[in-house]
Amino acid sequence: MVRMRSRDKRKARKAKQSTRSGQHLSASGLALTDSLFRRAERIDRDQFLSAAQVTDIMVATRLALTAMVNGDSTENDCGMISGQMDFAVKIAEQGTGIDHIDIFERAQDACVRAVARGKETGRWRFDGPGLQDVRIAVDLFEQLCSITKLYEFDIALERVEEAMNEGNTITFERVAA
Repeated sequence: MVRMRSRDKRKARKAKQSTRSGQHLSASGLALTDSLFRRAERIDRDQFLSAAQVTDIMVATRLALTAMVNGDSTENDCGMISGQMDFAVKIAEQGTGIDHIDIFERAQDACVRAVARGKETGRWRFDGPGLQDVRIAVDLFEQLCSITKLYEFDIALERVEEAMNEGNTITFERVAA
């Protein structure tokens, strides 16, 4: 079983808090996912996520997707989807869902295009192919959440935080430049 030491958890949280300034697109999705793990710290890490935990993750993601489809979205909605796709890639890289990394990466590309369009026009929406890619990726992400163990989520969360700290995530400034 893989466990983060308390000191490492504190460091990761402190680093993440310093990146929550709104610069990183993936911060909103990461914050939701991280809160689920803080509530579950006393649970055996070799278990799967409960149905309630999967629902908690997916409700916010699906609400963001619905807003993007309906045209009622903000940059936070795009950030939620992008963050969850970052997280899905990191889970898939561990072996669970490795065959679907390309789908998650296409969804990330759709988010990049949506951010560029949103910065230019103020309308935060996906293009046609991007919307299809994101819908498929969100459905796969939900299935991935239900078959991934808690310790695998911890590892993925740590890797997303590392990527954020290194600047390897989508930022509004980078897309606009």
